[in-house]
Amino acid sequence: MANDKNTFQSEPFVLSIEPENGKSVFRSLYKSQRDSIINSVKDKSFSALSALAMKLPKSSYQFVYFKNPQSILIQDDVNTKIYIYPRNYPKNEWTLGKESRIIGGYKRQTDFLDFGGRTWEAWYALDLPLNDGPMNFRGLPGIILEIYDTQKHHAFKFLGIDFNKELYVEQNTDVVKLNSIDQFRKIRKNAKHNMIAEWEELGVVYSPEAKKKINDQQRTEEKNKNPLELFPED
Repeated sequence: MANDKNTFQSEPFVLSIEPENGKSVFRSLYKSQRDSIINSVKDKSFSALSALAMKLPKSSYQFVYFKNPQSILIQDDVNTKIYIYPRNYPKNEWTLGKESRIIGGYKRQTDFLDFGGRTWEAWYALDLPLNDGPMNFRGLPGIILEIYDTQKHHAFKFLGIDFNKELYVEQNTDVVKLNSIDQFRKIRKNAKHNMIAEWEELGVVYSPEAKKKINDQQRTEEKNKNPLELFPED
């Protein structure tokens, strides 16, 4: 995925599926590993967790998608708080493509979807008849193993399958529940302006130079951002 116009960022993700009830979880593998280690630490003090966090693999994507056949709940972090909110699947219809190929031992078909201001090309495996895929993409007669926008700014590519029942995770219980994704977007936008103050309340001390660096970095990120959804949908 490429959230910055000037850089390409690669990170492993995991799609954990419970096929018997249609539920699944999509999240960063780095985040999963990081959360698992942090949750096992007995000393939950801020200083201890901060020191540990510096040594763990860092994920750029804090979201976790909890999916069922009808809808999605997305868990996401904003500074020091965790939120969860509902989201719908894309409403648009898939358009059947004409190509097929064998990749990773599975026969794939191609379909197209207009979503979030981008056209997405998806390759799905008929050999694996699971109605699921990365993020909130689903709705095909086989699992989506590869999907990317036609400009190749964002891409999810198949790495492999592990039949491990331990991968599925439950929702975090210590969360702030929201009614819509719009609420979350507003909170996230406002939090960028208050990030330093929120961390200072927890005891973090910033020098004037550090504050300036953070503010400059935020302005650069805002200028260069290349979101997955150019026009966010519900």
